This record gives sequence, structure tokens and C-alpha cells, in this order.
Amino acid sequence: MDPLLTKEIKSILEDVIDQKIGNLEKEVMGIKSTMTAQYLSSIGRFMEMEAVETVDEFVCCFHEGVEANCKNSLRSWIKKYTNALAMGDLLEAFSVLESFLNKANKNIKDTEMGLACKSDWKNILKILNRHKEIARDISVQFSERNVPADIGEINFNPNEMYDEIVFPLSHSLRIQIIHQLKSGTKRFTNLKNELKVKNTGLLVHHLKPLIEANIVQQDFQKRYQLTDKGLMIVKHFSKIFTGMHPENEEEITLGFIDKMDSPNVKKLPVLND
Repeated sequence: MDPLLTKEIKSILEDVIDQKIGNLEKEVMGIKSTMTAQYLSSIGRFMEMEAVETVDEFVCCFHEGVEANCKNSLRSWIKKYTNALAMGDLLEAFSVLESFLNKANKNIKDTEMGLACKSDWKNILKILNRHKEIARDISVQFSERNVPADIGEINFNPNEMYDEIVFPLSHSLRIQIIHQLKSGTKRFTNLKNELKVKNTGLLVHHLKPLIEANIVQQDFQKRYQLTDKGLMIVKHFSKIFTGMHPENEEEITLGFIDKMDSPNVKKLPVLND
């Protein structure tokens, strides 16, 4: 057979196979998306049923009208976060859960409430904390890493970045120094004691590149403190750390987001302004 003809046939077959594989991948993604949506819907409905049953058992210490309003309000909160979770919108679900938890904690501490009412709120608090953990587990299980669309447009000078940030921070003791200074100014002796550094010269040696890079400075009383640049670095270090270890983050601030149009799960980010 003519080698050119063989090559052409091979090319045609490869195109056909690629097309078939592409169609198959789309079908698999569709099935996976549907199964994810069904799973999340089931979890959301189960969580709603569990929480509502607990609310229905509430015993108000005031009168029937107050009890009815209270229960309706609680059902509305529950419906809001379970619906969001059922849609895969974990950002919204987690935000509502956080607000709901704050409300429950506040009501438990209210000394004017009766013992029965306090006990009911404690039961709700247990359920909300468990639902929060479920939301975290779902986020880890289903979410995929989203790379910003403009990541390729982000630019920086590697040499300047090394000279101004990487080198000055290229020792664990220097990282510990800026971590200690994030809470405020410190005298040399205090800094040395808190870092448990016995060698004075060692601390001076590692403070020098931080000062030269304008990350740390001394005030008029010779106390060490972070510069604006140092504070910015600490802030970004905090975001990076909590992004890598969301399980260590207790207080989470979430911004407003649009409602999702697909059953893809939105992972819970940890954002600190």
C-alpha cells in the first residue's frame, strides 16, 4: 500500500477515535455531574429533616405566639443553608451556617432564657456544628482546584522578588521574627526571649536582612516593628497558610457570590480581609 495513503488513513482513524473519546468524556462528565447533584440534594434534604425535627421539639419559655415565630424563623434558616448545599453552593451554605451558629451561641448565653429553651438551643448547636463538618467533608471530596482565568497574565520580576522578599526571609528564624512582630513592637530583649535565642549575635545577624529589605524597622525608642511592607507580607503569609490548611481556620469570612447555574460543587475557601 502507498505509504502516503497509509498515513492519510491513519490520520483519519486518529481523528475519529479522538472524536469518539471526546464524546465519551462528555457523557461521563454528564453522568458524574448528575450523580453529584443527586447526592448533594439527598444530603441537603436529610440535614433539613434532621434539623427541623429538632426545632419542632422546641419548648418556648414565653407564649405560643413567640414560639411559633421562633420556630418559623429557625426553619427559614435551616431551609436556606440546606437548599444551598443541595445545589452544591457550599459557599452560601457555609456562610449561613456560620451566622446561624453565632445566633445559637448568643441565645445559649442569654441569661433571661429558661432552662428548657437553653437546652433546645444546645441541641440545635450540636446539629449545626455537625452540619458544618459535613459541608467541609463534601467540599474536600467533590471540589476541584480552580485556577484563575488570568493566572497567565500575572507577572513579576524574579530577580527583584528574590532580592526583596525571598532572600530576606530565607531562614526559619526570620519567619519567626516577623511572626512575633505581627502583634506589635518589641524590644530586642523581649524578642530574643520570646524566640528563645541564646546567641545575641545570631538574632542581630538575622534581623539585619529584614531591616535592609524594609520588612522590619526600629522606632524612635529602638523597638522593632513591622513596616507596611512587612505587614503586607504577614497578611499574605496568613492567606497562603489558611488556604493550605483550612482545617485550622476557626473564623471564616465569606464574600457575596452569585447563585450557581450548574451542579458543580463550589469549594469552601478561607478568606481573610
